Amino acid sequence: MNIPNIITAIRFILIPVFIFFMYIRQFNWAVGVFLLAIFSDFIDGYLARKYKMVTKWGKLMDPLADKLLQISGLIMLGFTGLIKNIFPFLIILGAKEILMFLGSVILLRKGIVVYAHWYGKVATVIIYAAVILSFFAPELGKYLLFIAVLAALFSLFMYFKTYSRHFEFSALHRCKKIG
Repeated sequence: MNIPNIITAIRFILIPVFIFFMYIRQFNWAVGVFLLAIFSDFIDGYLARKYKMVTKWGKLMDPLADKLLQISGLIMLGFTGLIKNIFPFLIILGAKEILMFLGSVILLRKGIVVYAHWYGKVATVIIYAAVILSFFAPELGKYLLFIAVLAALFSLFMYFKTYSRHFEFSALHRCKKIG
């Protein structure tokens, strides 16, 4: 396991620490841990690319850690009442992540590793910003969450567009074989 992968593993550990501080309503500590986790995301990616330490494990686990951090942040914003009516945001973002996960698993079975593209990174940054803003200005955070949902849906569309050629759509495939 190389240094970027260790940093990713540490991010997994930071998630329950963040949840704990949110649960006991120590928001300053929660924000600090959340920011540390975000910083670790940038550092591990930078180190992996700069020193050519990119691994398949990192390509899979780094985005998973990001998504768990994002979803944990959103759930805890709702749990603590900082953001009211967060459920629709969670449903849309959760469904998007489930679709991304299923697509990634299918592609991985074909030997294709889905990696982060700029549109996914932009959506991630907006979600991170929305969570952080929600601690200080919940109403503004909620507006930014709406933008984050739009960015996430755009990201889903772009990933589908990028990788759709690798999927075999059985109905279309059968029609081509018959005709």
